[in-house]
Amino acid sequence: MKSSFRKSFLWILIALLIVFAGSVLFESTSRIKQAKAEANFLIGISQPNLNEPRQIVMNNEIRKEAEKHSNVKLIFTDAAENSEKQIHDVQKLMEYGIDLLIISLNDSEKLTPIVKEAYKTIPVIVLGRGVTGYDYTMFIGSDNLSIGKIAGKLASDLLAGTAAEIVEIKGAMSSTSEEETSRGFRDYVTRSPSIQIKQEIDGSWQRDKAEDELKRILPFYPEVRLVFAHSDAMALGAYRAITSWGLSNVQIIGIDGLDTVNGGFDLVKQKILSGSVTSPTGAGNRFSMR
Repeated sequence: MKSSFRKSFLWILIALLIVFAGSVLFESTSRIKQAKAEANFLIGISQPNLNEPRQIVMNNEIRKEAEKHSNVKLIFTDAAENSEKQIHDVQKLMEYGIDLLIISLNDSEKLTPIVKEAYKTIPVIVLGRGVTGYDYTMFIGSDNLSIGKIAGKLASDLLAGTAAEIVEIKGAMSSTSEEETSRGFRDYVTRSPSIQIKQEIDGSWQRDKAEDELKRILPFYPEVRLVFAHSDAMALGAYRAITSWGLSNVQIIGIDGLDTVNGGFDLVKQKILSGSVTSPTGAGNRFSMR
């Protein structure tokens, strides 16, 4: 690792890259070697998947910021929701001689050992889900409990004290971050005895799966008046499921609040979603509501 990498200005650069994010995607080892030779700093970004709009937006933002720095080159990898592949991705990035690893974990428990191994030789920034222990340089993640409480307040405001049943769609049933979000949401909405969370389903962060799972259970919960999805993509899937059943009196809220086509803000403007809680990396949270 270059000694200049330890200087404070680089840490400022790293922080900017995380907040604004970006990428140069290399398709061959020869191009990677060329990039390594041309750049002062080669940064590897390991994503758990590129199916989630949030991960794609993050990549695009990193790319835009990285383009401002001629001495920085980036390599992105996509694990396609496979932890074993993500471990292999990180190993390959290390072989390429990256100076910094930025990683968003597919599975905290399975990825902890490879993160620990990488940290022995280079700085590691962990995004979103944390690892076990403290073998990393920096962790940047959302305050999931607060996000859940904001979503709970939004749901309570939308229901306005009426008797209602809620279905919750999670992205990963066993995730610690998901449990924190769910706990914050439930702590708020259960203050009203007229509101009941009747069912939670696993949407695996996917729009289509969220749609299919909600379609499957809706006939058993005719009194559902609100669906809370842990991402805007799954919330859009919920909308499609509800529409397919011809229902029009169900509120839908999501999380992410991305300012993109079919992102949270756009879906709220289209009146597809009733609201979306923004969850920016390293920034404050707010909600958008129609």
